[in-house]
Amino acid sequence: MSSLLQKQQHILNNIVQKTDLTLIYEKLDGRNTFEPLIRPQDTLGEGLNGKIIKLRNKITNKIVAMKQLPADSANSLNEITLHYLAQENNDFVTKVESIFLNYNRQTGKQWFYIMMECMEGDLFSFIEDNWGKGGFSEGEVCEIMRMMVNGVNCLHNELGIAHRDLKPENMLLNNKTLKISDFGFAKESLNSKSKKQLKTACYTPFYAPPEVFGTETYDFACDIWSLGVIFYFMLTMNLPFTAESSTIDITPRMMKKIELADYPKEEIWEYRKLSVEAKDLIARMLCPDPEFRIRIEDVMVHGWFGVAEMGEKREMSEKSEKQLDDDFDGIEGQNVEKPKSVSHPGFSGDINKQMNTFLHRMREAVKIEPFKFIMKPNRRKNKKNEDANTK
Repeated sequence: MSSLLQKQQHILNNIVQKTDLTLIYEKLDGRNTFEPLIRPQDTLGEGLNGKIIKLRNKITNKIVAMKQLPADSANSLNEITLHYLAQENNDFVTKVESIFLNYNRQTGKQWFYIMMECMEGDLFSFIEDNWGKGGFSEGEVCEIMRMMVNGVNCLHNELGIAHRDLKPENMLLNNKTLKISDFGFAKESLNSKSKKQLKTACYTPFYAPPEVFGTETYDFACDIWSLGVIFYFMLTMNLPFTAESSTIDITPRMMKKIELADYPKEEIWEYRKLSVEAKDLIARMLCPDPEFRIRIEDVMVHGWFGVAEMGEKREMSEKSEKQLDDDFDGIEGQNVEKPKSVSHPGFSGDINKQMNTFLHRMREAVKIEPFKFIMKPNRRKNKKNEDANTK
């Protein structure tokens, strides 16, 4: 028996509950879990097998997201197994609270019901909300990318799992915490001899890598490409590969652009303004040859993360400086009656004039200079050399 089959059998026998889930969960309006007519506000999304809805745990009062999968499908057990394994020791994958196998009288079929942590929204909606606000800074993108990369690194290097459908809609957000979800296309990527073994073309067109269109097997690199598309999308607010004549299917022209990694570069302002490091990471992630595409462990240590974080700190410092200037300007602009003459140990003459001078000096003193790397001489070493020369 293969390792995956053993894991599936373990989860089926020890994790999946066969008790009536309506004893534990209910709809948010108090109705039975299996009753129809779901309220729109209780719907989180819709998958191939039905709506993903909010339920309440009657014991803990906790709100969960319920996803149902047909029990007679081998893909369902594969998804349940890989999702459960992925979330056990990975903080960037949606947590599974419980799994049930129940008979649904409405459909006359057995279904798996996965109870997951309920997230507020997804990355696509977050990007959409910021569309008209000037997009994101590289520092803001850095925070999101770190979470995605850490999550994918765990999938690849600790579990040997390729997600195969990474896209903003499958990146769920909750209080600025990102978690990967939807393991419907996920698969163990490496066999016992560590050779590529992914063959089925599973993808969402805009995020699909070139290799999935061919007949050769492929590996984890498909996820790196999809991450690269999301990275480009967040930085430029443009998808790198689109089809003018279609918003859903891949056209021959779009496929050709993907095969050549022909995405918009210096011709669009949003790309031109990016740092050199950001452009380099995009190019490495969107490399058309999977053999030369950057690996997830190398993405994690790419220099862009340091540059982006430093830029974010500098931007925050500039905002703080501006706020300080505004505060001081507000003090200076107050209509204070000027006394003719005030005797004070620290000031002479007109105190308002002296106070304005004092405020100006304070404002200059707190200004933050642009960050520079300065190689200072080793004074202690130079001192020793001087002493040696004098002797």
